[in-house]
Amino acid sequence: MAPEYPLAPEANYKDIVESIRDFLNWYKEDGCFESDYTSWTRWLHDQDKLKGKHFTIDKDRVYV
Repeated sequence: MAPEYPLAPEANYKDIVESIRDFLNWYKEDGCFESDYTSWTRWLHDQDKLKGKHFTIDKDRVYV
């Protein structure tokens, strides 16, 4: 998963950090941009390639 954030020189350090902070808050809240879902983890579990497979998502660890 990769957040979209502004890059230099259009954005400054503060803008980039705020964008990444907003992403991390959304990530922890389990939001989703897909209209049929309220949770990105549920959306991920429902993807065709992953249906029927057992896995867990550790939301305490994220790499940016």
